[in-house]
Amino acid sequence: MFGGQIGCGKTTLIEYAFHESHIKPDIVFHFDSGSLNLSAIDSWSIVFAGLFNHIASLNLIGMDEIPVEYVDILGETSEVWHESLSQIRLESFSQATIEKNKAFNRLLELNQEHLPNFFTSLIKKIGSQKNDPLLFFASGVDKFEPGSSAYFELNDIFQILSAHKTLFEVNAVHIFSGDSWMRKMDKIVISASETGQIEKMLEKRLGRYAKTYAKEIPLIAAYSGGIPRQALRLLDSFLAVQKQMLNNYKAFFQAVENVNRDF
Repeated sequence: MFGGQIGCGKTTLIEYAFHESHIKPDIVFHFDSGSLNLSAIDSWSIVFAGLFNHIASLNLIGMDEIPVEYVDILGETSEVWHESLSQIRLESFSQATIEKNKAFNRLLELNQEHLPNFFTSLIKKIGSQKNDPLLFFASGVDKFEPGSSAYFELNDIFQILSAHKTLFEVNAVHIFSGDSWMRKMDKIVISASETGQIEKMLEKRLGRYAKTYAKEIPLIAAYSGGIPRQALRLLDSFLAVQKQMLNNYKAFFQAVENVNRDF
């Protein structure tokens, strides 16, 4: 588990680590790609869309473990599978994509009690062909509030994923929630940035205009709470408000109010 406050740079650091290590997850499950009000079937749809996409990439769509009902929806070739899964993910909207999405989700719902074993059987089959365990990245878990209905619906899936080699991107509060699926997992927490680091980031963002805002940069850094995304939101808001106000300090506190209201 890799956790920290929203906006502290988790995703950026994870992507950097993957790039520098030349390690790439086999499957990325984007749990925050659509609505955050997920049902159990919505959650399983994300999982199986990602898994089937990986199967198509490996050209393993002829696996005996895949029932014909899924093939009927996805198609007869890997290329068609990719196209079907794009529709299932609603990457574009049309009557055809909506119908494909509904058909896929209905099939998952009909077989819901068997989905955990189905997922595990497919993972074992792929792993035996690769001679390596699959690496998963559960992205966007940090967007779900512990105790919410959507988070509750994801718990069974997280329990299954935690039995495999999975990196979970979580919020700091998740790490200390003590949910059963995370009890045996290694936990890494990224802390808030130091004020000096935030100031350097703001100076880099402002470029040649940094000297013009030399007084405001430390204020923005201090009010950001050490969260890079919050600092950039404050900076953007300040620059927008400052165009309408002659007094920079009034503009700054108006920017703080605007960002807090948006948050």
